[in-house]
Amino acid sequence: MQRERRVQVVLLFLMCGAGCGGSGTHLEDPAVCKAAWQPLTAPQPFLPVAGLVTQGQTVYYSTFSPSTLVAQPTDGSAPTTLASVGTAELWIEGDHLLFTGGDLANQIYSLPLTGGTPQLVLDGGAGRTSPNVAMAHAFTAGDFYWIEQDPTARGLANSTVWDQARSGGMPIQIGATSFTDPSGFDYPGIAIGLSASTLVIGSAFGQSATVPVGGGTAASLLAMPTASAEMNVESDLAGVDVLGAYWSVPGVGDQPGALILSPADGGPAKPFFASVPGNGLVRRIWPTGDGDWVMTSLEIYSDGIDHMTLWLVDAQGKATRLGCSPSAASNSWIEKGVAVAPDAVYVPAENLSADTWEIDRIAR
Repeated sequence: MQRERRVQVVLLFLMCGAGCGGSGTHLEDPAVCKAAWQPLTAPQPFLPVAGLVTQGQTVYYSTFSPSTLVAQPTDGSAPTTLASVGTAELWIEGDHLLFTGGDLANQIYSLPLTGGTPQLVLDGGAGRTSPNVAMAHAFTAGDFYWIEQDPTARGLANSTVWDQARSGGMPIQIGATSFTDPSGFDYPGIAIGLSASTLVIGSAFGQSATVPVGGGTAASLLAMPTASAEMNVESDLAGVDVLGAYWSVPGVGDQPGALILSPADGGPAKPFFASVPGNGLVRRIWPTGDGDWVMTSLEIYSDGIDHMTLWLVDAQGKATRLGCSPSAASNSWIEKGVAVAPDAVYVPAENLSADTWEIDRIAR
C-alpha cells in the first residue's frame, strides 16, 4: 500500500514534467546540485529495515534478508557484518549500537560498535501477559518510551504509550491515543518524538497527539494541518520532534505543496516555511540533534525530471540545498532515516523500479 502510494506520487511528478509549476515558475538546472550526490556503496538487493546512523568514519545500518547489522566505512571500503540480527530501529549511544528486537519489537539490545554478541538491556514485555507490537521508540538517559499497537482492537485507545526505566522494573502504561482512518478503523501511532516533558505521537491522515512523559493526563490531540478534511487525509506525516508533528500537504491545482507544523504546545497549525524551498513537495524532515533539520523534497528541474532533493534547514528556517539526485527521484527514493555527520549526510536511497538500494553521500 505504501509502496503503491510512493510510486503514484513519483509517476504524477513524471507526468507533470516542467509544466506543473505554474506559468513563470523558475526551474533550476540540476547541474547546480547533482554533482554533490555521490554513491558510497554499490546497489544491493533487499531494502534496509532501519534508518542509517553514523559515528566517526563509519555508517551503520541493518538489513532484513539476510538479517544483519553492518558497519560501512565512509571511505567506501568493504563493509563489516557486526551481528547476524536485523532491526527496524537503530541508534548510537556512546560506543554501542542500540536496536530493537524480539517478535513484538519491544526488546532493546546493545552491541559494541566493534561487533560481538548483542546483550538484552530492556524487555518491554517483562511481566505482562499480552503485550502488543511496539511501533516506535524514544529514550533518555533514564527511560525508554514507546508506542504499542493492538492489531485486533477497534474503538478508542488502539495505541498505548509506555515507559520503562533503563535501570529495570516493570513497564508502565502512561497514556493512550485514538486515531481513526477515513473508513472508521483505528489507526496506530507510527512515530514518536521526545522533549523534557512531552511525547509527540504522529499517526496518519493529519492526526497527532501529545502524552506527558509522567502520565496521568489524557493524550491531547494536536491541530490538524489544514481546515480541509480532504487535504488532511492527503497530508503525509513528514516527521515528529520536540516542536510537534510535521505534515507534507500537497498543493491544489498549480499551487506548490506546504510543510505544516502541528505544534506540540497545542497551538494552531502553521506553515513551517513562508514558502517551501524550491517550490517542491516535502517528503521527510529529521532533526540533526544540533538545532537544525535535514529535509527531503521532490522538485522538478529544468530537465523536466523530478529529482529527490536534500536540504539543510537552520533554526531560523533558512534552507540550503545540499544536493539533488543525479537522475529521477524514483531511482533515489528516501524513506528511511538519514545519518548526519559534520561534513556530510548519508542517505539510504532506494531504486523503486529495480528493488535495490545504496548508500549515497551528500557533502554539507
